[in-house]
Parts: sequence; structure tokens; C-alpha cells
Amino acid sequence: MKNGLYALLLLLLFTACSNPPKEVSQHQYLTNDWMEKAIKHAAANSTPENDSLVKQLFDAINPDSNKIAAGALRTLLVNLDSDAGSEALILATHVSGSATLVVAKQKAQRWEILYTEDFETFYSDPDLNVANIQSANKTFFIRQMYTRGTGIYLDTYRFYKLVDSKVLLVLEIPNRSHLFGWGTPLNQEMYSKFTFSSASDDELFVTYNYSFFAGPIFERDLSWESHEEIALIKDSKGVDYLYDTTSNTYVPAHYESGLSDEQIDCFTNLGNDSLFYHAFADELQNNLTEDNSAVALFTKSFIKYMEGDSSALHSQPIKKLGSTGTLDFYGPGDND
Repeated sequence: MKNGLYALLLLLLFTACSNPPKEVSQHQYLTNDWMEKAIKHAAANSTPENDSLVKQLFDAINPDSNKIAAGALRTLLVNLDSDAGSEALILATHVSGSATLVVAKQKAQRWEILYTEDFETFYSDPDLNVANIQSANKTFFIRQMYTRGTGIYLDTYRFYKLVDSKVLLVLEIPNRSHLFGWGTPLNQEMYSKFTFSSASDDELFVTYNYSFFAGPIFERDLSWESHEEIALIKDSKGVDYLYDTTSNTYVPAHYESGLSDEQIDCFTNLGNDSLFYHAFADELQNNLTEDNSAVALFTKSFIKYMEGDSSALHSQPIKKLGSTGTLDFYGPGDND
């Protein structure tokens, strides 16, 4: 980094929280009495707080858990599969920004817990939705926050089905992501919208709105600056995801003019210049036809930079500066 002037000027932090789905390894149950109270609570209260029920839920999942009940509890009864009877979808928060998803099925005079998963939200009550689709196995989904901080953010939607009494993660799509500044030559922003688009098929249509643009590329720029007006790529494209019963996943239907898997991966791999360079190679070449526009000049410099000419662009590499607990501290500086 030239002069090292801004190496430690800005300290950026983010929390990356990824909790893989896990099946319950031993039989755990909720009582009918607890479920009746949870259902009544959901029906009668406009606010979801109930510390007592949340604590009882956490004790049923793991009596040795150190989770602190924050009070929010949401309960939905819905028939998720082709079996008779309903299942319970439960969301409970334990600390600010964190929640637990629970799926339970009624058996005799109690409810067996089939599945639990901890996940992060963004300073708000967690989302829980069930899609209104023509399928024996209903799709339900939550919003998971992965990364947040100054100039950086990523969250996704995670979609599930209950198949043969097992909860399966069938799709995950990015919802919002951005990287502004951070001393990197390439910044980005993306947001998506989705809808279950068919009355007869199990199908999900996602529209991705995205832009990849110049970061702090000028000598006068500070580490946190960016230039959205100098966009290498700015577009909006849709992708159809069709449910495949063999793999039990939603599979993207790719078209010649649509987005590739590699391009979609760029939305979640923030600051991955190499991935972007290869995924959008054709689009970058198209930019070169714009003569001496700012976009064309930046494209030429970016290509040289990616081909090994580090002097082609002014950049300030980011590096991990330290950590405490679940927080990692990042900032611009010379990478080892």
C-alpha cells in the first residue's frame, strides 16, 4: 500500500455466523401443554415476547444450554408433508440478533422435535414464512444474516422442506449484500426479490439486481470511499429455480442470456476480484468498446491489475487484524 497512510486509519469489523443444519440425534419432546400455550400465545398476542415459554423450549432442546431467553416466540401449525396432521414451526430468540428454528411433529400426547438450527438475524425479529405452493411437501424459509459491519453486509434466504420426517435445506439464495470501500479496487452491491411463480409447479423465480463498481481507486481516495458511477457491471436478471424430487433441491434453469452459477457466487463472495474477473469476462470485454469513457478506462486498468500489474490500480489490501469472541476485526493493510 502506497505510503501506508491509511493502513490502520479505519478499523472495520464484522461477524460471520454460519450454523449448518443439524438433525436431532436423540429423541427430544415438547409437551402438549407447552404447545397449547405457545399456540394460544401466538393467536392472542400482537407482540411475541414470552420469556417463560422460550426458556422451557431451550430446556427441552438442551437442559445444559447457556442460551438466555430474549422473549420472542413465534409458532405456526402447518401440514408440511403428505402425512396426516400438522407440524409445528417455532422460532425463539435467545440473544439480540440470534434465534433458533425448531420443527416438531405431534406423536401421541407430545411433540417430537425433529430439527433445530441456530441462526443470526439483523437487529430485528426473525422471519419465518411458508410458501403457498401446490406440493405435498411445503417449502418454508427463514432469513439468515452472515456478515454485518461498516461498509459490508450479507444475508440470505434459506429454504427447507420436510421429506420422510427429515428437514432438508433445499435452496439458499442471497438476499442483500454489499461491499463499500475497504481499500479494494472493486466494490459491489446486490439485492434480490423472489416469488413462487407457478400455480401448478414447485418453482421459485428470483430477480437479482446487482452492480460492481470502482472502490477507492484514486490516490486522493480514503479507504472507505467508492465510486458507484463507475460501474463495470450493472444489471438485473432473473433465474428460475425448479424443485427436483431426485436431489431434493431447487435447481436453477440456466439460459444463455441469464446468470451462471459462478456469477451468482460473486454476490456472496464479497471482495473476490478473481472470481468476478472470470465470471464476468465477456461483460468486461464489452466495456472496452466504450472508447475513453470512465468505465472503459477503469475496465482496462482492472484487467491489467488482474493480470498481475499491481501498479495499474491504487489499492489498499484488507487483512484480519485480530479477533475477540465471535467478532473478527478487519482493516486495510499490507497482506503478508
